[in-house]
Amino acid sequence: MGDRGARSEGLAAPDNDPTILAALKKALACPWTAEDGFDVTSEEGEFVECAAYKAWGEDDLLGEDADKGALTILNLLEDKDEKVRYLAVTKLPSSGALYKDGATAGRLVGQAERETSPRIAKPLGYAVGWIRVDTAGHLPRIKKLAEASPLRGLREGIYGTLLPTNDTSREAFDFYLASLRQDDAKMRYLVLLSLRGSKTFDQEICGENVRLLDDPSSDVLGLAAQRLGYGPPCEAQFDKLLAYEKKRAAAGGVKEHLLPTALLNACERDWINEVQRQEAEAIAKSLASGKNDDLVRASALGAVMVCNPTAGRAFVQGFTKDPSQWVKDEANRRLKAPRK
Repeated sequence: MGDRGARSEGLAAPDNDPTILAALKKALACPWTAEDGFDVTSEEGEFVECAAYKAWGEDDLLGEDADKGALTILNLLEDKDEKVRYLAVTKLPSSGALYKDGATAGRLVGQAERETSPRIAKPLGYAVGWIRVDTAGHLPRIKKLAEASPLRGLREGIYGTLLPTNDTSREAFDFYLASLRQDDAKMRYLVLLSLRGSKTFDQEICGENVRLLDDPSSDVLGLAAQRLGYGPPCEAQFDKLLAYEKKRAAAGGVKEHLLPTALLNACERDWINEVQRQEAEAIAKSLASGKNDDLVRASALGAVMVCNPTAGRAFVQGFTKDPSQWVKDEANRRLKAPRK
């Protein structure tokens, strides 16, 4: 695939697969609107199904030689017509020679740099993140896209797949660490969502989760706490989570329901010791009793029951007439649930 570096002529490229083109042209005849694309709805709000568009999405058009078929899809992705590009991006495979070859990967990055359609941006970002940077290269260009593309969906897509695809790349991992310090809280959350599953950097990831307990975003710190509550490979950091949650529970005003959920997750597993289990139960009781968000208090009741299934029932019983409907309903639900 190394000779495919030049930009194609899109739909008119001479090497396009005729079977794929035939299916594409049928799909292009389906209704399209600027607002909904091919997912058109009637005036009554009902989806208007087009058989050719449905077939394009469901049929295996790449054939037995998927790498060869992917070249046609790449050609179509470079077309000037947004409709053609949209259909193409929905048929890109998630792996294969396309992402390992420097020339074809470079064309994919180039299209991402040129792309202007928000509708295409996110799936195209996923595809850019599927590039194997160890063999195909282009990481500096990919990083620039993730940092500065005007298409937010493109940035989100890249962050969603780049590190999971390149989970042994030190440079890719360091890029994610740096991205966790950007000002955009929603992007920090998205980066953290994808910062998992790498055995090469698992202990560094655990350390980042501990650091992010002090993040100003409730969503980010809640996700970090949840990750620590799952334990391995971060079980050595669990005492730090307990200390953090104990401090937050004592201060009150807790809004992050994932804090008690993290305690529940830990107590469901067999890696924590009895001292940690008792501490988790005590913190959960404090969260349930304190002046915290109702969802936090309700979630904490679940943690109490899981951390101490026997004695926890008496504690939860005291919340069956709580002023908060959330808390009252959760208490009754937990008490009525079959005992394990």
